[in-house]
Amino acid sequence: MNISISISIKKAGALLALALAAHGGAWAQADRMLKFVVPFPAGGGGDRIARTMQPALEAELQQTVIIENKSGAGGFIGTAHVARAAPDSNTVVFGIGSTFGTAPAYFEHLPYDVRADFTPITLIGTQPLMLTVRADLPARNLQELIKLAKSKPGGLTFASLGDGSAHRLAAELLQLETQTKMLHVPYKGTGPALIDIAGGTVDMMFVDYSSSAPLVQAKKLRILGAAGPQRVPTLPDVPTLSEQGVPVDALAWFAVYAPKGLPAAEMARLNRAFVKAIRSEEFQKRFAELGGTPDGSSPEQLKTFAESQVVKWAQVMQRAGIARDKTNF
Repeated sequence: MNISISISIKKAGALLALALAAHGGAWAQADRMLKFVVPFPAGGGGDRIARTMQPALEAELQQTVIIENKSGAGGFIGTAHVARAAPDSNTVVFGIGSTFGTAPAYFEHLPYDVRADFTPITLIGTQPLMLTVRADLPARNLQELIKLAKSKPGGLTFASLGDGSAHRLAAELLQLETQTKMLHVPYKGTGPALIDIAGGTVDMMFVDYSSSAPLVQAKKLRILGAAGPQRVPTLPDVPTLSEQGVPVDALAWFAVYAPKGLPAAEMARLNRAFVKAIRSEEFQKRFAELGGTPDGSSPEQLKTFAESQVVKWAQVMQRAGIARDKTNF
């Protein structure tokens, strides 16, 4: 081979190697996929929220974002799966108020530790739980409901998704604040519970509006009040429970967590991407339609908020005389 040609080939190879080294990090990033684990079935509220964020996330991260539904045990299976995942910024979990708030207050032995096993990324947003009753219940507002409950202690029934759910604890807080007594009826899913309320089998439930909206709009259910600090903009005629004289604040909330040990730079990168997706026009519109208030917090703000929720519901349990569940998952 001609010596000059050989030298040129070697130079070209060296330049290519330098280019690959310079851009390899960016190309590797683009090739990576982010697995966004939703620990609930496809089609549910959490799944819809995650999929609404997906396009904006992919645009910001320049990565493919895969929504993986890993449901079971009230969200514990998918959440525990991410707790054991590698902290390489390739996996995050959709956290909610039950898996990261009420469950840690109620269960002594969860298959994960909300403080030790996760890196907080951001609070997506909140939804006040709505005090929702059957359409023919003879109570048009909260004070009438209280009067009805006091007229027959234990006669009114409320549905929930189990002892450690926000639905049950919100109802317990209402009873504590109003000195009433109602009967708890646990269900395995929101859908069956709402169908029974609409059919008159059960009287009421604290539930997010996104779940109850079809039956409310069909006039098979009624909303007596919002358990939040202010009225929901898309439901301006629904007063808060505090406006009606009872300070019950019970929020459904949604957040993003990564496995513990995620490097600070990766935590910051994911936070920027999720916050940008949360603040996108499309997400803001869709989340508001579900009766929610978008957030987009810092990791530290999420950590503080989530810990305050665990403390709050533990105190409610103590006041209500509810013992912690010792189930070993």
